[in-house]
Amino acid sequence: MAFCTAAAGASRRSSGSEDSSMSLWFEHNRIPLGSTVAEAGPLLEERVKGLGLDQFAYAMLKPPRDCQADLYSTWMTNYPQQWVELYIEQDYGRIDPVVERVLVEMRPFVWTADSSSPNPRRHQLLVEARSFGHTDGIVLPIRDRHGAVGVFTGVACNEERVRNAAQHHGQELLAAAWDAHEFTVDRVRGERAGDGGDAALTLREKECLLWTLEGKTAKDIAAILNLSVFTVNRHAYSATHKLGSLNKHHAAVQAFRAGLI
Repeated sequence: MAFCTAAAGASRRSSGSEDSSMSLWFEHNRIPLGSTVAEAGPLLEERVKGLGLDQFAYAMLKPPRDCQADLYSTWMTNYPQQWVELYIEQDYGRIDPVVERVLVEMRPFVWTADSSSPNPRRHQLLVEARSFGHTDGIVLPIRDRHGAVGVFTGVACNEERVRNAAQHHGQELLAAAWDAHEFTVDRVRGERAGDGGDAALTLREKECLLWTLEGKTAKDIAAILNLSVFTVNRHAYSATHKLGSLNKHHAAVQAFRAGLI
């Protein structure tokens, strides 16, 4: 695969002007220390778009050995909010073929959202992914010495752009992936200077979790609170992210046990 060749070839190049400029991607962390998720996300988005891709996502699949975290609570992405909420609501991370492959493979790979899966749930996932423009992407599995496993994905709306980025910008993509991973490792370990307000739930987030605990659906809650379903899901997703929960139902239980609702 061209992407793997381009990435692996970096260490074998002789020193020169091109080598020197490319090495800066590895030597300089483009996410400043002390950044919040809200600050780091746009920086990664800018880098990915500069490489010819449209969207990105990073998630930690396995935390460092001395920490606890889950896929949804560590997400950084510029995916459409509706797709993020749907992915979480349907718990697609458990059946996502990209996630499954990352857990057993170390090399970067290119994927296509082929919706011909015989598994009905997976077929639904792939059809919905395509509806949000996720037809082709590059996946970079990340494994570090602390036992953490992460995945960084760059997405574009056609295969040609994806393969062009893979062939010509392998080093930059790897650098962005590692920056996102190291930032997230620091974050889950509590080294989050300037980002201490994540655990505080807003009134709307508490209300959405409370009604979720009562067994209400997003549509029910929207009617009760006079909000749109999209807004209810956004509040639930935000609370889930802040609490580091698996989904909104898990978040509701966690918030209740912690006396937050």
